[in-house]
Amino acid sequence: MASQERREFDKYLKFLTFKAVQVIVQSRQGGKIATRSNPHGNDWFNLSILDDKQVTVELKRSLEGRLPEAGQPVCVEILMETSEGDSIVLEVWSIELDPSRRDVSVSVAHVLYPRLSLMLRSLVVLSRTTPAYRLSRSHEDTLKFTFRLYASSPDINTEGFRNVVCAKTSCSFGTISLSLLYLHTITLPDRPLPEPSSIHEVLSPRSISIDNHCDNPSLPLFPFTSHPTSGCGTNTTDHTPFFSTILPRNEEDFEREESHDTLVR
Repeated sequence: MASQERREFDKYLKFLTFKAVQVIVQSRQGGKIATRSNPHGNDWFNLSILDDKQVTVELKRSLEGRLPEAGQPVCVEILMETSEGDSIVLEVWSIELDPSRRDVSVSVAHVLYPRLSLMLRSLVVLSRTTPAYRLSRSHEDTLKFTFRLYASSPDINTEGFRNVVCAKTSCSFGTISLSLLYLHTITLPDRPLPEPSSIHEVLSPRSISIDNHCDNPSLPLFPFTSHPTSGCGTNTTDHTPFFSTILPRNEEDFEREESHDTLVR
């Protein structure tokens, strides 16, 4: 019984991680999201989040089946490229499991699952309240944003960053937490301007300069190449009870869908 519950927990944690990364990256693509009701209630965590194939491929490559654990969170970095070709880290989202903080009274299937649904819904909202989101929405055609995934503690200079624990919930296997490091003051340089006698770059900071940022060349960067279109993106299932006990498709169905997508591509 315990081993079965552990397998259920690992499955929920896996799909929470996958869907959370999709939510974070898609929220930085700059486009609007169209919602559509789903009366069937067969989506993970009662949220219809369409997967970006590029993010799915990078999740599998970077994590290699690993789950968040103590000292080894799954992290999503959001970066902005400067005119000099550098990359400034704007945000680091982390999902971590602390096995030392447990609540044995919490049932994985009946209590934890709806709590994870609430955590994911909260992330949809929270990911759209930070400075990086406003920047991506207002400058989607002029600024280039990238993302980076890894399974280790963030290694950045945190000067100028604020740390927020966005959500956490406990069960018999530990406490799952979602946290955010974000740069609260961002310098946005103006575009190069032509002069009558010569052409040179004029940089006019609109706020305090950023002197410390991280650029780890050993990890690949991925640009945001697509925007959600009508009928795509994040969507709450309006006709399903908020804490529905209806569980989504099993993991085998999910894997078959991914295999089919790979063959189609």
